[in-house]
This record gives sequence, C-alpha cells and structure tokens, in this order.
Amino acid sequence: MQFSKRKQDAPRSKNALGKTTKGSEEDHSGFAKRQEDTKRMERFHMSNYRPLPDTVYLKHSEIDGMGLFAKEQIKSSHEFGITHVADARFENGYIRTPLGGFFNHSDTPNCEAYIKEDYICLRSLREIDKDEEITVKYWLYKIIME
Repeated sequence: MQFSKRKQDAPRSKNALGKTTKGSEEDHSGFAKRQEDTKRMERFHMSNYRPLPDTVYLKHSEIDGMGLFAKEQIKSSHEFGITHVADARFENGYIRTPLGGFFNHSDTPNCEAYIKEDYICLRSLREIDKDEEITVKYWLYKIIME
C-alpha cells in the first residue's frame, strides 16, 4: 500500500479576533507589509500632520458652536493656510479642511478667505489679540447658491 504525500499545512496566523487561521506565506507577507505601512503612516501622522495651524486653538464660541481662537498675538497679513479645496466630486464643489470648519462669520471680521488657484485660503486683515476669535465675512455659500 502506497500513501500519497500529504500536502503540508499552510502557515497559520491570527486574525483580527485573535483566532488562528490558515493562509499562504504570500497572505502572511501581505499582512506584514500592510502592518508596516500602517505603522509608517502612524509615525508620519504623529510627527507631521497638524489639522490646525500652531497659532490657533478651538473652544466654545459665543457666535456659534466651536470657534477658532488665537493662541498668541497674530500680525496683520498672517497666512493661516488652506480652508477649502476645489473638488467637483463634492457637494458645492469644495471640500473643507479642519481650518475651514471652525471659523465663524462676522460683519466686522479680523480675517479674510480668498481664492488662490484651486484653494480658498485664510489670512488676517489686522493684528489679532491673543484669545480673540478668528472671524471671516462669509461669501462662499452666497457664491454657491447663485
């Protein structure tokens, strides 16, 4: 009686629930690569990504909801960064960044939002005192509604 050679079991690994599963070495190496990519992205995000400029912070606003406030005195013409990015795939044709999500409207603003190529950017119109709320005269939604 001759026995056929038995196929060796595939390597075993643990899934997200901690259960042992069978899988090929290729599957295992793909998992290891994804895990390394995830670690690399976490290191990038922790060291480089800042959703808001270092010059502002969030707190409850007397105008509406949460607002942006100056951490320090800010000079006139200070560039805060990008508030919106033009993208036709999104409603209204723009996607809002974290910076664009928290400034509030004022008829006497201390900042302005302006178009620069495919972006809407934010800059100060005058000096802004420490702990003063960052405000802009809204115009984007008026343009979209027309």
